[in-house]
Amino acid sequence: MTEFDRQIFALLREGRSVVVRAEGRSMHPFLRPGDAVVIRPLREGEGIVAGELVLVEREGGRPVLHRVLLPGRSLVVKGDALLGADLPFPRERVAGKASELRRAGGRGHALETASARRRNAWIARFSGWESLSAGLLPAFARRSELLRRLIRAPKWLLVRALFP
Repeated sequence: MTEFDRQIFALLREGRSVVVRAEGRSMHPFLRPGDAVVIRPLREGEGIVAGELVLVEREGGRPVLHRVLLPGRSLVVKGDALLGADLPFPRERVAGKASELRRAGGRGHALETASARRRNAWIARFSGWESLSAGLLPAFARRSELLRRLIRAPKWLLVRALFP
């Protein structure tokens, strides 16, 4: 964990929002390198729902911003561009939620509006097909040609159309 990572988590624990830059490609195309994301701390008793982007403190203290696939006491999160979900982790590891996305070109997008929540929930359902198909879908459904095509569909086209 770097000093910068420690500062991010400390500010969120104090109840302050932080702005972080997207570095990796695990959330591509929703987040692109150079995009700024405003992370706000969780409010007392606030729930976490599928589709929300959360900043999680991984083992070793490294922060990761991924989408929630399965909320609960233990959360399952996944980067949109990754094939598999991260291992489940306790809710206490969530440092904050993404509340706004600012594209590198300066255009901002609120992530907590009703339409943004619907879009993000849809992306979570669609993004989770690969992870969930590995163990949670019935064996006969995994062999279905239609399902195989859905799983391999170019999601980046759909996400790009929904979130320019």
